[in-house]
Amino acid sequence: MTNRGVEYDSEVAKECKINLKFLAKSKPKKKKLTLRDLIEELRPEIDQALAADHTMDAVVIVLVEAGVMIKTRTLRQYLRLLIDNVENGTQPDVQGEVEIPDEAATKKEVV
Repeated sequence: MTNRGVEYDSEVAKECKINLKFLAKSKPKKKKLTLRDLIEELRPEIDQALAADHTMDAVVIVLVEAGVMIKTRTLRQYLRLLIDNVENGTQPDVQGEVEIPDEAATKKEVV
């Protein structure tokens, strides 16, 4: 199906450019979160609970009761990775690996 001979006004191009720039700057909303994404989203509330002297186990119990399948060790690891990412300015890649900044910038550690 081709649209030969169809011409578009320059206003259409301008509007498309604006909308595509906006689209490029925003992240698509995920319908489902990975466990790691969920922990990242809940991070402020988790930090508040820990700051109020609740244990990591107590936080895990709340998450498990809500239907989240997580262990204390995993939560601790994800929180540590989130802290490391903020401090080092690294971001995990799409396959769950985290770049480890050092002299050999090509090293990766699987999460």
